Amino acid sequence: LVVGGGLAGLSTVYHLRKNGCQLPILVLEGRDRIGGRTYTDRSLSGIPIDLGASWIHGDVDHPLVPFQKDIPNLKFISSSLDNYWLSIDHRAEQLYHEGKPIPYEEILEDLQGYDEFLTDLRQKASIETDSNISSISTIEALLQKYLRDATPRKMRLWRWYLFKREVWMGAYMDDITLMEWTSDDDWGHLEGPHLLIAQGHSSIVEHLVASTSDFDIRLNSYVRRISKSSDGIHVQTSQEDEFSAKFLVVTVPLGILQLEKDLFYPPLPDVKRNAIDKLKMGSYLKIVLQFDSPFWNDEMVDGNLPSDASKHFIGNISSDSRRHISMFLDYYRIKKEPILVGFAISDLAKEMEDMDEASAIKSVMHDLDRIFPGKTRSPIRHIITRWNNDPCKDRFVAFHVESDS
Repeated sequence: LVVGGGLAGLSTVYHLRKNGCQLPILVLEGRDRIGGRTYTDRSLSGIPIDLGASWIHGDVDHPLVPFQKDIPNLKFISSSLDNYWLSIDHRAEQLYHEGKPIPYEEILEDLQGYDEFLTDLRQKASIETDSNISSISTIEALLQKYLRDATPRKMRLWRWYLFKREVWMGAYMDDITLMEWTSDDDWGHLEGPHLLIAQGHSSIVEHLVASTSDFDIRLNSYVRRISKSSDGIHVQTSQEDEFSAKFLVVTVPLGILQLEKDLFYPPLPDVKRNAIDKLKMGSYLKIVLQFDSPFWNDEMVDGNLPSDASKHFIGNISSDSRRHISMFLDYYRIKKEPILVGFAISDLAKEMEDMDEASAIKSVMHDLDRIFPGKTRSPIRHIITRWNNDPCKDRFVAFHVESDS
């Protein structure tokens, strides 16, 4: 039995069969679809939009990259040469301040000293004896030191790059330990360009299913109880169905493990239960906006950009990122489609998930008006993700928070 029909569960089946496992395999999935957080929507004129997982974070030794040889016409699109969220990759973005684009050369000038600031931050983290200390007090103290005589725009620009690190985690620096904040090597990315999949991540999921023989998937089968006895492993679902097996692989998200305290019998050992409870999942929301034309494209200021610049992101450094959506992915630059995808995290993501459709769209359009005053148009279609309210409790990045234990 495999519990969970997301990418982890389906790849488990794929590799079991690939390595010669002949046992019958049944996958139990709580949703009415497979894929989990890997979900490509095609409702906007057939354009594939990844509402969950979107990037291959570094193509060196990435397990999904070899599928390009197996899936006909699968195409990768380079989004940035390095990790956009953790590096100063200004080639991948067009930034705005008070409704005006910031020229590339001025960004470079305002970023002078930022590398030294990060080095200083990492040094302080390396000598900190309390691994649970929050990052915010240390960061704010260093900002005061490095930005004492800075212009308001430079201050906002530095905070924008700190905000990008928060987006990577799906959480504000208040909730992230200093050790976690500065451990770039542990943040789940590999070397090499960061890639989008032109056909969407679901193309990988569909390939795994199509190329794996002799297994079954049971949808709408939310697992409530997993018990082990002398005669094997027994699984009960919310539909009162019962299944038995000799072997079991559980691939459910952290949110399920935290919510379903009585999922396992006998209970998990305390060391595992404590580890599960000490982690948090970052919260993300995407608002996908399709327009009749890319009104924002005339505003792009390429200037003397390097030839490898992609400018796939639009950012507003003037906005309070905890109250407004200030980061957008530009699908016109990626696929020549007039679509913008806005990102909200943490409390803002949860707040917007609880809004009705009209209020959420009104809010994000107000945020776009702050970037392109007098130029925005109403979207013709939209999609709002609501992962926090998903019954299967899918979120995104797991991180360690400060704790008393």
